[in-house]
Amino acid sequence: MEEQASKRSCPFSGRVDGDAERVRRATGTERRTLPLPPGPKGRRLRNLIAKFRDYPGFAHELYREYGDVVLYRMTWLGECCLIFDPGLMRAVLDVEQKELIRQQISVDLARLRHGGMNTLYGEPHEARVAIVRDAFSADRMYLFTDHMAECVRARVESWRDGQRIDVLDEMLRLCLGFVLDVLLGKDMEADVGVALELRRALKTEWIVEQVPLLRRVRRLPLPIARRGDRAFETTDDLIYRAIERSENASYQGHDLVSHIVRRRRESGGRGPYASNEAIRDELILSLNSAGPAAHLFACGIEHLARRPSAGRRLAAEADAVLAGRPVRGADADHLPYATATVKELLRLRMIGQVAWKRAADDLVVDGYLIPRGSLVHPCFGVLHRRPEWYEAGEEFRPERWLDESGPVPTVLERPQGVEHDSTSSGPFPYHPFSYGSRECPGGVFMFPLGALLLATIAQRWTLERVADGESPFIFRPIGGPMRVQKPYYMMPRARDWTAPT
Repeated sequence: MEEQASKRSCPFSGRVDGDAERVRRATGTERRTLPLPPGPKGRRLRNLIAKFRDYPGFAHELYREYGDVVLYRMTWLGECCLIFDPGLMRAVLDVEQKELIRQQISVDLARLRHGGMNTLYGEPHEARVAIVRDAFSADRMYLFTDHMAECVRARVESWRDGQRIDVLDEMLRLCLGFVLDVLLGKDMEADVGVALELRRALKTEWIVEQVPLLRRVRRLPLPIARRGDRAFETTDDLIYRAIERSENASYQGHDLVSHIVRRRRESGGRGPYASNEAIRDELILSLNSAGPAAHLFACGIEHLARRPSAGRRLAAEADAVLAGRPVRGADADHLPYATATVKELLRLRMIGQVAWKRAADDLVVDGYLIPRGSLVHPCFGVLHRRPEWYEAGEEFRPERWLDESGPVPTVLERPQGVEHDSTSSGPFPYHPFSYGSRECPGGVFMFPLGALLLATIAQRWTLERVADGESPFIFRPIGGPMRVQKPYYMMPRARDWTAPT
């Protein structure tokens, strides 16, 4: 069935792969004559329930039955178009700035009036992304890797033999601590506990904004509201102090605040971050980037627990590379199996299974008509499992990304056995951080941070599930995003390793 679906195309498209006209505004004639994409008829409530219960399973079912472009309907959410072809996905994501398709904004909070690169589109979005990508460019990673290693060591060395640890909570504290330092500078000594409370407050604020009745409840002096208010106040004070510090021209920090303030100074006080409030909103939104990383690493620990041979290979690599000493930032470039493991996790368990878009006009997508207002979802979760590129795509196989023919394994750009991308002249269909203008600027941190984390854990510990029956680990897709359902406990057991004196 998958083989048939992957070859199915629209009989009205009249195109070849890579054609720039695969996504465009529909003409008047096309609005009247072009067909809608295939998909299930009716069953709006059933689609809604299936999506929120298991989005990847729901998407795979639609792909197998209907092909690369599928239209389905969901109660009040209207028409939704799922896209599974890599070239067409890239075309959809590339045309966003032409205002044919707009980012489906997921955050609309009264507290964040200026928004940020994740909540804007068009020129305001592009201006912010350019500055942040410059701050986090690949050639600047050496500025951050040593601190990555420090954060990893501090977290992993705090564990005790036989201690029961909440894996997701540990990963959240690690990732939030590192993200706070990257955003504000480690000299600010931000409190991770406050950041955790701020994440909860942001979720609460978002729910309140979606349900008008709750806005009145929000005004009541409830404990959850007071905790959220304190978290915002403490974070605001921290951010504004970091901005004030960075306005001193002699300060040469590498954190995002310092980079933004320098760029503002160079432009004479103009640009997307002309006001301190705009910087503040960007940083608060950017704190959410720690969540996906934490969920991913928690999933990695569970996958390694299920596959002991992978854990043993990580331990052997850590022993060979680290030779008994604590991990350093430079080691990230010499841990191919750990890096391949992160790459495989990003393929299999990427948090954003779909990219949320909305058609700003009636569109022609690969020869089909997509009505204005439809949700358009390029679906990475299916793409990263398609058998023409990923053999046994549901299996966790870090080795698929390694070339072991030489004296030292090297990490591949595409899995073993894939000679070429037959779909287009574009990049290989592996987009763990989305694609185009919406590609996550912070994605460059994931590989070194993940490799250093896995090597440090493997060097010092073996992790066992807590012996209270079946593992409580659940990696649950809720409406699209993938989340680890808490609590999820493991127990570190010490390996024969002694830190050098």
